[in-house]
Amino acid sequence: MYTIDTFNGGTEDIRFTQASAIGYDFRISYTSNNNTPLNAREVSQVEDSITSLLDSRPIGLGVSNSQIVSSVLSALPIGRVLTASVDVKLSTLGDSAYAPDDITVDYDQYISPDSIQFRRLT
Repeated sequence: MYTIDTFNGGTEDIRFTQASAIGYDFRISYTSNNNTPLNAREVSQVEDSITSLLDSRPIGLGVSNSQIVSSVLSALPIGRVLTASVDVKLSTLGDSAYAPDDITVDYDQYISPDSIQFRRLT
């Protein structure tokens, strides 16, 4: 708690709660040109792009699935990936919980990517 002086000579108590990370797992399914898997550099670029997107979000603001997909596609050269979809789940849940959902968080939470998996579709 902080006590601050107000403009009219009084004081005001400010209380806050530290934000907490909510872990999510991401599963990216994609089809690529020439049916080749993403190489290590491309995987790293996608991971960095998703992390950057999530880091840019203010505390308490979620992210839509379409923003995550866009982040995946923009990390790679045009035409490298023909289709992409992203399924997400809370890290504490089993694999059957993966779904193409938007991520929402409470006012004092932020999204932390615990794992990012890639699945090439043929």
